[in-house]
Order: sequence, then C-alpha cells, then structure tokens
Amino acid sequence: MENEKKLPTAEATEAQALPDEEMDKVTGGLKEYSVLLRKEVTWGGIRHVYAVYEWKGTDDNKKYLCPTCHRPVHTGSWGRYYCDPCDESWYFEGSLEMNPNGGWVYVREHTSVPGDPGLVR
Repeated sequence: MENEKKLPTAEATEAQALPDEEMDKVTGGLKEYSVLLRKEVTWGGIRHVYAVYEWKGTDDNKKYLCPTCHRPVHTGSWGRYYCDPCDESWYFEGSLEMNPNGGWVYVREHTSVPGDPGLVR
C-alpha cells in the first residue's frame, strides 16, 4: 500500500492566478529586447550602450518584424514566427527585429562593463 500512487486532488489541479511578485519570475519568450544606441571610447576599450525595452503588449503578432522585408510576423505552429510575404519562419526570437509600434516600452539604458562580451578592446 505504501507504493500506491496518489492522484492529485481537484484543488491541486485548478488553475490559480499568480500574484504580481510571482509574475516577475515567469519565463518563456523574450521579455526584454536591447538595441545598440552608441559606442563610447574609454580607457579600458570600447563600451557599448544599449536601450533596453520590455514587452508590455498583448498581441504576439505585433511583437516582431521580419528581418528581410520589415513587415510584422505572426506566430504559428510549433512555436515558430512566420513572415507570409517572404515565405520564411524562425524558431528563435533573437533572429527577428523588435516592432517599435507593437507594445515594447523603453525601460532603461544598459552599458557593457569590462569582462562583458559587449566591451571591445
């Protein structure tokens, strides 16, 4: 009897809303996107300064642009992003361009630091 599996109760299987503090820990898809603003010459090398944007939109079909034709791409099967005019698709969001009109909000600047791959010597 000790080896019998116990099935989850109805309470344990119900979906529950997460509090705001827990939502910050949720992962899946890119939540931030960085755009290179400028390069600064320093005594330690060249420092890259990026603008960091956070996704606040609700429609993932407005999130990215095609890197070829610069039109919005849409989500599709198998977690891919598709560009119908170019007949291309991508698994990785990092291959796509941020759509500045889609729901990205500027949050801060990020500067590369010594030892960071963003610092070129």
